[in-house]
Amino acid sequence: MCRLQEIKLDDAHYIAISWTWGPSTTKRKAIWINNCPCLVRPSLHEALLALRSAEREKIIWMDALCINQNDLAEKALQIPLMSEIFTRASGVKVWLGPAADDSDFLIRSINEGNAGALASPRFAKAFTALVQRSFWSRAWVRQEIALNAEAPEVLCCELMMKWDMLAEAFLPPDMDARDIFGTAESVAANLSFASLTDLRDSVQPHGGLTIARGFFLAGVRLCYVFVTSNCADYLAEASISTHYLHSRSNDTAF
Repeated sequence: MCRLQEIKLDDAHYIAISWTWGPSTTKRKAIWINNCPCLVRPSLHEALLALRSAEREKIIWMDALCINQNDLAEKALQIPLMSEIFTRASGVKVWLGPAADDSDFLIRSINEGNAGALASPRFAKAFTALVQRSFWSRAWVRQEIALNAEAPEVLCCELMMKWDMLAEAFLPPDMDARDIFGTAESVAANLSFASLTDLRDSVQPHGGLTIARGFFLAGVRLCYVFVTSNCADYLAEASISTHYLHSRSNDTAF
């Protein structure tokens, strides 16, 4: 059971949800809002099930529910406020969808800090699958991830990880770059994710893009450029490992 209510941004305490709507052609699911049935897309239904708590009431903001999608005047008023809504929220939760493509293994490895798992080809494959999900292709995701001072919580099924931990797990030391830069699709997905981590680092004053991290991201982009080029010595040069990138990022000589 959900309850819809109006609140003022000035004194509101709520969690903003960043998610993707999913296909409009899928069969709708029924939820109850203010004792009235409402048909929603399966992705929204799944997100609400994952976010709910049997112990306490949660106040959340989701665009599909909190903005009347059939009222053009309301949409024209509310959509420009979305940056303020995500900035003022008590926190942001990112809903990536149900478990798939070894996402459970990926999240548990990150939360446990399992160095062996983080440097494995299995992790690289799962990470690339995660950042290829439709969520990351949304234009709005940049402001939803970057603007709130608190690190977003990323949910996939019932498992959760902090954004900062996910960003740190991107290309851990000793992983061969070929494990994650293998195809044009993986290159594009990982470049998009790298750009997003770069954006959040630069927007949040407490995080800041450090020289070391800036060097590391520059090295990652160099790998992208190389893999998508037609260099004749591809196999030899693409074997550059992320161990090199990490070791150079700790070099203070520059």
